[in-house]
Amino acid sequence: MKYLKKFETFKFLEETFEDNFPEKIHIYTSGGSYKLVKSDFTREVDIIRCSYWHDSAADGNVTKDGEPNLLIFDIHLLNNENGLKTHVDITYGDKMVTEFSIEPLERPNKIKIHLYNGFNSKFDSDSQFGFQNKSILDLIELFNKFDTEYKLEKEDFTFLDKYPDSYKEEQPKVSDSDRKYFKEKKPFRFPISSQKGNEYALSQGKKVLVVNNSEAPENRYLANVLRYLQVRGINHVVASTPEELKEILKNNKISSVISTGSERRVSDDWTNKMNWIVLKKLKCPFLGICFGFQSLCRLYGSELESGSFTHDYVKLHGLKPNLIFKNVDFDSHQFSVSFNDFPKNCPKNFNVICKIKGKIAGVANEFEKKYGLLFHPEDVEQTWKILDNFISLSDTESVEQDALKKGNFNRFNIGG
Repeated sequence: MKYLKKFETFKFLEETFEDNFPEKIHIYTSGGSYKLVKSDFTREVDIIRCSYWHDSAADGNVTKDGEPNLLIFDIHLLNNENGLKTHVDITYGDKMVTEFSIEPLERPNKIKIHLYNGFNSKFDSDSQFGFQNKSILDLIELFNKFDTEYKLEKEDFTFLDKYPDSYKEEQPKVSDSDRKYFKEKKPFRFPISSQKGNEYALSQGKKVLVVNNSEAPENRYLANVLRYLQVRGINHVVASTPEELKEILKNNKISSVISTGSERRVSDDWTNKMNWIVLKKLKCPFLGICFGFQSLCRLYGSELESGSFTHDYVKLHGLKPNLIFKNVDFDSHQFSVSFNDFPKNCPKNFNVICKIKGKIAGVANEFEKKYGLLFHPEDVEQTWKILDNFISLSDTESVEQDALKKGNFNRFNIGG
């Protein structure tokens, strides 16, 4: 049995070691991206604690954005005959989001993950937590200063970055009684708190058609669209193949179409048959999201440009009044984006309705009620209003009832 020798002091912990912790931490959660500033720092013989506060604490209202205001690093140090073991707990609000250790015997794998809470995790797959790229690099620089033998790299921290697909947790070992739960649990990208309602029930037995562009079996970019429709109580059908689409069109009355995002690249293979069929054959309202937006743009004559993968929360600019942006709070809300490709020019007979950092991020043909969005309004509840506005363009019972009461069928005014 190996003897673990615990030193009473760690020589590298000089009085100025606090300065090695970054002054600011940028995090990425289910609700958006946030900046926290360094606050308290305490150090005992073998324990370091460093706290970061949310900037909103400055005006006295620390929960105005719905996010916790405190992030804490608890770092435990243990020196043994194999080298320095560094154990790290990270707590956000009242929840530990990760626990890992840098193990001397784990090289070259270096990091051993003890607790992972976040997208695709064993028991908390409905939420997301990660650090922005700059903060990941700052943490790597920090931990590499603990021991000259540490050679940590960005690839070692995929479990803590902001990209939901970069880290795959090992499959959980579960009992037979729990296996069914894990098998049936369907992942979706962000948590939803709304209660189901029927205010958007479609009239005359009609349904929303969801064109599923995402890849099985996870269907990641489908999940939040379905979650929205389920919470709102909207009847819908899903087509994942041209064959399924053919049967659906034969046997259902379609009120509107939502075409989802995808892991696929339109620039690699933009001959998406389902989007072609829907846009050419159906005359109902159409909303293309990310991949669906790119397919719409290509079908109507746009060229696509490719850039580096962008996964973030962003503000929109260049906003133009249109039906699906009615009563949306663009000043307060950020919008979820995950894309490589974007249209170089506006498709024929469409107008640009918004941009993201100079890129075309939304187009509209108001006459045909066709819309395309580069961002994902389905990802967080705060931006569902855009989907609500789109569904309201469909033939819904509430639209008919309001129209009859008012004596007309012009429910919307264009504009904010």
